[in-house]
Amino acid sequence: MKFFTKNEFIAVLSILTADIIVSLINFKFALRRARDTKRRDDLGAIYNAIEKYQLEFGFFPLSS
Repeated sequence: MKFFTKNEFIAVLSILTADIIVSLINFKFALRRARDTKRRDDLGAIYNAIEKYQLEFGFFPLSS
């Protein structure tokens, strides 16, 4: 059984390293987008709740 030569091994290792680095960077951006989407959804839920309160009682809730 023939193994990789030293140059082939270095090439494969460098490609895998580059792939892992790019994947980690994209994962970081994906997490950021997921948090932004969650915040946007939460703000929409708060807006809907306040609007519903205003429709039921005729005024907006008082701030403390």
